Amino acid sequence: DVGLLSGLFAEAAPLAGAGDAILLPKVGELGGVPTAFAGAPDVSLWGNTSTTAHIADSGILVAAVHPTDPSAGQSFVLLAASGLGGSAPSLLPVGRVRPKLSASLTAEPMHAIHVCATGGCAADEPRLWASAGAGDSAYLLSVGLVTGVAVKVTSPWPPSAGRRVVALAGNETHLMAISAEAAGDVGSAEVASGTLAAAAPEVRVARYDDLLRKRSDEL
Repeated sequence: DVGLLSGLFAEAAPLAGAGDAILLPKVGELGGVPTAFAGAPDVSLWGNTSTTAHIADSGILVAAVHPTDPSAGQSFVLLAASGLGGSAPSLLPVGRVRPKLSASLTAEPMHAIHVCATGGCAADEPRLWASAGAGDSAYLLSVGLVTGVAVKVTSPWPPSAGRRVVALAGNETHLMAISAEAAGDVGSAEVASGTLAAAAPEVRVARYDDLLRKRSDEL
């Protein structure tokens, strides 16, 4: 997916690294295979406030985890990052959100996630947005990081478009979804391998409030 989108940023200057590399917990410690990641500010900054405050050496990394044991269900692990930019950065698991999903939704790994933890989008609670599936099985999932309540949201692209969301991003008011054309009937194997047709990416943007009002179901 990164390779497909790299052309969008061909003129961007390379990013310079700072500090030592940070090691992810092992699959056994996470309870499954991480399929997508998203970053968020330090928890002390979460809430319905717009702030320019920034804690440079710490933050939260959220990992979408596809379980090795199918009966365990999908989950999102919150990892506290500290010492960023230094010689000994670390990641410490601090929580797990395990939304209640129907069997039809647990089969597909989450392949893109985004966390909105500050500002208007966190008015009720910080929320995690995730994407899974493709074509007629594609959907967005919005999960409250305090209550754990999961809401299924209609995909930005109609089933007939044959698109798969490959990246999610956003600000305090809007969610941005980037999609690629799915190559055939995309399932778990294709998600893992990143098999996509050679077609231009598409971008769609929507207000969080509008997506939640048009939700298809509370799970």
